[in-house]
Amino acid sequence: MEKIQNSLRVSVEVNNVIFSFHEKSLKILLLKRADDPFAGKWELPGCYLEEEKTLEETAINILNRKAGISSAFLNQLGFFSDPDRDPRERVIGNSFIALIKYMDVGLNKEGDHLSWFAYTELPPLAFDHAAIIQIALEEMKFKLRFQPIGFELLPEDFTLTQLQRLYESVLEKPLDKRNFRKKILSLDLLEQSKDMTSEAEKRAATLYRFDKTKYVSLKEKGKKFTLY
Repeated sequence: MEKIQNSLRVSVEVNNVIFSFHEKSLKILLLKRADDPFAGKWELPGCYLEEEKTLEETAINILNRKAGISSAFLNQLGFFSDPDRDPRERVIGNSFIALIKYMDVGLNKEGDHLSWFAYTELPPLAFDHAAIIQIALEEMKFKLRFQPIGFELLPEDFTLTQLQRLYESVLEKPLDKRNFRKKILSLDLLEQSKDMTSEAEKRAATLYRFDKTKYVSLKEKGKKFTLY
């Protein structure tokens, strides 16, 4: 078999755009760089492609090492290949969107300087990571319309108010409360929890759960979903 010849030498890195939802806002997990280039700036958690690992396996390992998460909703965002994206060497980046529940995260597993930031209040970012995050958000907006990925960011039991705030945070626009609730409940993907909670208004609020089994069953039967 003829050996493939290629004089171009590049490194491949994997970065995770890790989203969660907490205190009425969409959050992104970032790591503060200690070394040059861009010392003191923040970046997406990542590493070089691990030997004998796939891109997906490397992305899961990043989640495990940085956030203590062994599994999560992952969606490959794409490749980033600007020749000048890393001043040290030619690096091809491959990024994933990861959706996790805020309460499941255990930070600083490796002693890294990790912190959550609201999407609307991001600090100065290293490399091309600001552009990657913006592309990830646009992908989230698109997927949120047709897939129930938002439930990956919420507690197992949640109120309709929490769900609406999540959608508004991702979509960056207000939604009509009555229309939103009517639409969401009409999909028949939520089951009412036995518990109740109290919101800021001190009024009892109904808790719901996402019925993933029903969603998978309906999807297999060809049902199409438009969530907003």
